[in-house]
Amino acid sequence: MGSKPKGPSAQQKKAEALQLQLLQKQLSASQEPLEMPAFEIPPPAPPPPPPPSSSSADALEASTDQRRKAAARTNAGRNTIFAGETGGLGGMKQQIGQPSTLLG
Repeated sequence: MGSKPKGPSAQQKKAEALQLQLLQKQLSASQEPLEMPAFEIPPPAPPPPPPPSSSSADALEASTDQRRKAAARTNAGRNTIFAGETGGLGGMKQQIGQPSTLLG
C-alpha cells in the first residue's frame, strides 16, 4: 500500500556537506587560542581639594558681608508702580477680577 521513503535529494546532500564543512571550520577555530586585547587603565584621578573650613576667617567675613548686603536690599516688587503686574501685592488675581482674600 505505501511506498518506500525516498532518500535525500541531491540538494539536501549538498547542504549537509556544506554544513559539515562549516562545523569542521568552527571546530578548528575553537581550538586555537584566543588573543585578548590589552587595555590601558588610566591613572586614578587626583583627590579633590579639601573643602574650606567654616572656622577660617575668610569664610566668616564672607558670610557676614553677605548678610549685610542682603539686609540692605529692598523688596523692589512691592515698591514699584507696577507691583500688581510683577507679582507683588496679590499679583494677577487682582487684574483678572478674582477676590484677593487669604482663602483664594
